[in-house]
Amino acid sequence: MKADKVNLHLQKISSDIEHIKEITGKMEKHLEKLNGRVRSNESNISMINGVGIVCGLIFSGCITFILAS
Repeated sequence: MKADKVNLHLQKISSDIEHIKEITGKMEKHLEKLNGRVRSNESNISMINGVGIVCGLIFSGCITFILAS
């Protein structure tokens, strides 16, 4: 009788562990997808930052040239 209860409890724990493995696998896949999106957004922001710096340098160079004349 006691062995049956132990076996039932072990089966329940085993099924719970399988469910947890399945859910964590789904979470890992979703996290990888989000990391890819973040990586692409960071590269886009860096590109926009670079363009802004270059435009600022050109603008300040033009203003300096005009004021120096």
